[in-house]
Amino acid sequence: MKKLKEIALSKEGLLFIVFILMFTIFSIISPNKFFTYLNLESMAFQLPELGILSIAMMVVILTGGINLSVTSACALSGIVGGYFLGNLNYSPELTITLSILMALLTGGICGYINGFFVSKIGVTPMLATLGTMTLFEGVGLNFTKGGALGNFPLEYMALGNDVFLKIPIPFIIFILVAIISTYFLEKTKFGLEVYMTGDNQKATYYSGVNTKAILNYIYIFSGILSAIASIIMISRYNSAKVDYGASYLLLTITAAVLGGTNITGGYGKVFGTVTATMILQILTSGLTIIGIDRFLVDFILGMVLLSTILIQYFISNRQETDKTKITKKSTEGKVMKKSIITMVIGAFLFGGLSKGVIAAEKKIRIVVMPKLMGIPYFNAAQKGAEMAGKDLGIEVSYVGPTTADAALQVKMLEDILVQGVDAIAVAPNDPSALTPVLMKAKKMGVKVLDWDTAADPRIVDASIKQIDDKEYAIALWDSLVKVMGKEDGNYAIVTGGLSAANLNTWIDLGLEYSKKRYPNLKLVTDKVPSDEMQQLAYQKSLELMTAYPNLDGIIGVGTISPIGAAQAVKEKGMQDKVAVVGVALPMDSKPYLNDGALKEAILWDPVKLGYLTVFAANELVNGRKLTNDQDIPKVGKIKSEGKNVIMGKPTTFTKENVENYDF
Repeated sequence: MKKLKEIALSKEGLLFIVFILMFTIFSIISPNKFFTYLNLESMAFQLPELGILSIAMMVVILTGGINLSVTSACALSGIVGGYFLGNLNYSPELTITLSILMALLTGGICGYINGFFVSKIGVTPMLATLGTMTLFEGVGLNFTKGGALGNFPLEYMALGNDVFLKIPIPFIIFILVAIISTYFLEKTKFGLEVYMTGDNQKATYYSGVNTKAILNYIYIFSGILSAIASIIMISRYNSAKVDYGASYLLLTITAAVLGGTNITGGYGKVFGTVTATMILQILTSGLTIIGIDRFLVDFILGMVLLSTILIQYFISNRQETDKTKITKKSTEGKVMKKSIITMVIGAFLFGGLSKGVIAAEKKIRIVVMPKLMGIPYFNAAQKGAEMAGKDLGIEVSYVGPTTADAALQVKMLEDILVQGVDAIAVAPNDPSALTPVLMKAKKMGVKVLDWDTAADPRIVDASIKQIDDKEYAIALWDSLVKVMGKEDGNYAIVTGGLSAANLNTWIDLGLEYSKKRYPNLKLVTDKVPSDEMQQLAYQKSLELMTAYPNLDGIIGVGTISPIGAAQAVKEKGMQDKVAVVGVALPMDSKPYLNDGALKEAILWDPVKLGYLTVFAANELVNGRKLTNDQDIPKVGKIKSEGKNVIMGKPTTFTKENVENYDF
């Protein structure tokens, strides 16, 4: 009984109690959605990537270090594995085996490089892994040219998307990794030396332990774990890309610290990290299911981390000053009990907030997912989508990631499917990555649409296109030549994202058109990505003007890119030298159109696009299809050809007419 009490009052034991309480509370709040096989299976599919990466982070923190390159090593391992998957011509079994081995080897090499700089050169772990994070990303970009690798054998998808005895295969791999990691850390001499190194590296060294070798081995182990996560990840997303998993970096630290690992090293258990990862997954899925806003979910996760750090800091300080073992246990127990009570109260409060959502009358429910939330273009589309929902008397949820991350889109769609929806309309950051989860939606009877950017055409029931792609590409290149005043100028392309299908289509069609129509027009370099960030578009444009002094023009493809380019031109005072045109909202364009840094912006009305997307989804749910030349309320006449629905013609915004538009 005494032993059981000690386990229950340990950091890991108390954390497991929190896990049980949270699971129970969400099951009570939403028994028909949370406590179902569908949701448990969904969480078990989502958990392993973050879980394995968190263990990879935790083992390094045990030594008093940190591995900021853990997600970059994961992405690079996936890219190398994906490269061999797509290019080897052996049998599927041999191809998959060799590709997995190459991914593991890559992860091990990444770990060795980290270990070399930390243990041999003596660079601090934060600086060393910050540098290798950039290095690994650069190598990955060179492999992929910023795009995504695909064309994997169908058999490989089973690794990340199938089940064994009704248990997801990725979850089985995760549990095996956790068991093996626990054995090495807690049952071997190597594990003991890892803890000793983290507790006091100098004393451990003088006791005869080769601490440099220990550090090197632990970074290699961390790299191999990152590679295992990548093997699951690229199977789940059916593609490999340099930014896959990038959003997990801070979460891996969160899981390790929340799991009780001492941030300065010397203490931590795999069980605690696994439990913490499950708590984070339950929080994310549970709060999404009961209808809590995505931005609030991120806020809550941040508060959980901060609260945990404060609690552990308080416990640590009190334990240093307490004189007796009894007092230590009492202090730890009281503090952790308070934290549990706080979490329980918080969960019930969220239950109260979601009560109206759960009890609401059943309506047609349509989910519209943009590439990312918070930028003007998709904010405008949200207005149209919600307006259509109100007009049609249906429930519309407009949700998406806060960064242009396909992996986050997949995780959110997994949670959304558990809630029960009638239709999903998604603007994919990477069409290949979303294919498996959209196939799952189709099997569940959910209508699937893409909008703004095309998804896999074999899956979607309708593709809502803002414009005729060829017509739009021609308009962009004609605009550039017109404002440059010549057909033989030097120009560059700054794009939003290298894997965005719609942007790539416009660029490819524009280049094809310019070769025939403007043969003397010279593209000075490959398209330059801005990752949908104005600051990056600004920086890249400055670099282009420095590298190519004879640059005459820039085409910005993506609503952020031309604004960043115009900002750079304005700063340099080169309005009369470098002409900028591109895809941009009139309200964003206005100041740059007025001062000449942006010559023309060409777009459509994103409010109408959001409205049309919801209208089309509602028609599909009700068994109807849009017809050619159909007049859609608040949108106008549209074109409909098979699955493709085209909204209309582009509009050119200039200094003279920009005042007429308010979006």
